[in-house]
Amino acid sequence: MNNKPFPLAALIVVGWTLTILTSLGWNVYREREQMFSLARSEAQANFNKDITFRRWGTNHGGVYVPVTERQQPVPWLSHVPQRDVVTSDGQRLTLLNPASMLRQMMDEYAETYGVRGRITGLKYLNPGNAPDDWERAQLEAFVRGERTEAWAVSEIGGKPYMRYIQAMVMEEGCIKCHAVLGYTRVGEVRGGIGVSVPLAPYRSQYEEEGFELSLSHGGIWLIGMLGIGAVGRTLRQRRRERERMVDELAEREERLKLALHGADLGLWDWDLPTGKVVFNERWAQMLGYRLDEIEPHVSSWGRLVHPDDMPHVREVLDAHLEGRTPAYETEHRMKAKSGAWIWVLDRGRVIERDARGAPLRAVGTHLDITGRKRAEETMRDFAAALEEKVAERTAELQRAYKELESFSYSISHDLRTPLRAINGYATVLEEDEQALSPESRELLERIKAGAVRMGELIDDMLDFTRLGRSDFIVKEVLMTPLVRGVVAELAEPYPNAGIVVGELGKAACDPVMIRQAWINLIGNALKFSAGQEHPRIEIGCRDEAGRRVYFVRDNGVGFDGEHAGKLFGVFQRLHRAEDFAGTGIGLAVVKRIVERHGGRVWAESRAGEGATFFFTLGA
Repeated sequence: MNNKPFPLAALIVVGWTLTILTSLGWNVYREREQMFSLARSEAQANFNKDITFRRWGTNHGGVYVPVTERQQPVPWLSHVPQRDVVTSDGQRLTLLNPASMLRQMMDEYAETYGVRGRITGLKYLNPGNAPDDWERAQLEAFVRGERTEAWAVSEIGGKPYMRYIQAMVMEEGCIKCHAVLGYTRVGEVRGGIGVSVPLAPYRSQYEEEGFELSLSHGGIWLIGMLGIGAVGRTLRQRRRERERMVDELAEREERLKLALHGADLGLWDWDLPTGKVVFNERWAQMLGYRLDEIEPHVSSWGRLVHPDDMPHVREVLDAHLEGRTPAYETEHRMKAKSGAWIWVLDRGRVIERDARGAPLRAVGTHLDITGRKRAEETMRDFAAALEEKVAERTAELQRAYKELESFSYSISHDLRTPLRAINGYATVLEEDEQALSPESRELLERIKAGAVRMGELIDDMLDFTRLGRSDFIVKEVLMTPLVRGVVAELAEPYPNAGIVVGELGKAACDPVMIRQAWINLIGNALKFSAGQEHPRIEIGCRDEAGRRVYFVRDNGVGFDGEHAGKLFGVFQRLHRAEDFAGTGIGLAVVKRIVERHGGRVWAESRAGEGATFFFTLGA
């Protein structure tokens, strides 16, 4: 093996970068799929509207409408009896069949909402219903019975659309208009109804999400790079140990190849009715015998098989002889002339049976696998040693984590000492009323407030860093009583707040962590709505796509929804510290807790209209 230092750190950096890029790519892919899913849902909804409208028209045989300058008799319905009628008061009416009704509705809907509708067929009365190339291909597939619907993303007029088309079959009310085209059977494929939804609005949202994902993944990548540098020494030690173990493994594998090299086969040919067996010379040599020392009978084989292995060998052999398995194969021990036991791979197959299926002749081979068995034992020993080494390295890594935690506490203590001194001296000065002017006393109050805020910031940062290393214990938690307890704990300073807690059900989660998440979310809601005349907090949940979504909604000051993604970063604030107290870490803690549960958290708001925070837990 090359003795030059292996660039493990570079591989870790590359691996971490690839992981972040893969995560980014996966999330961008999911956003793209969600974009298409929403477009398909809109297309399906519009299709359902169109097909319901057409079916209503078909059930009523179309409708008569007044003849106007805009609405002239449909020329391609001239073959329909009573297309044009005159009412008793002399008003001229003309028939609109279901296809014409739907076509007019689709055209007006496209002008108003941008969603295009199409009714088309391989044969048509209205030339405007002629299919384009994609529609023609789908219609031909419908007629052949290959499918009944189709989706595609393509451009129409230079703009991207999600296109959907479904087969349209003849109904009783269709015959009077379309029989002239040869469609006379109910249930026959008549054509297709299609919907095209513009993708531009969805792509705009997709591009915004992609930009935010890029920013968040970039931040995570930077944090990871800092972590890689911190544990570099431990990784270098593990690299050297791994190289040593790889060298040992390569050496053992080479010995195994040499042990198996040159092995040949012993042959046997068994006449079952007589029990006679023809062995070759290698079969005898494998056991240390000359061929003339082995009686050519199946009993010779039976006497040499290890007694402990015989029951299993007999079971496998009988299963094949009875025709229940395609071949016979076992690994068992046989006694050599020297008294030693050797391992053989015994394979065979019945090659001749009588009219009743009884076996007449079987042939097979013996392969000495004693070397392989010994090698397997060696590999088991090596695997055990490897597991022991891995356990040792894991213990070393755990000790490193503990040292990091101890270091964090040390830093916390060293920072708190000068803060306590600042606060103490400020208090002493404050007690001397004659020594301070009003302006100085105001400055002194600011110093004390800054020292208190710095202490809170240190505590929150330590709590945030400990989240990644704390034990994660999942239990079944009753959410409603847990949240009611948090509300009772937090609501006392806010007597005017109206708090409604809905039924939240059960969840599999870490009760300590999830309680902290509720404290942070409900505490924020109370804080930011306290200035309202009638503060109101609503806590509940709902089911979306099979997942439970929890939410905390308030009628507080809210925020600009465009900046919602920034809320969950460390030290990210959308309001001034002078207006609302806090360290800017609470929502980052919520995000880390939720993500440890395999969920996600997000927020919706408008400035001055309150805010709603949502989160999910793992499936």
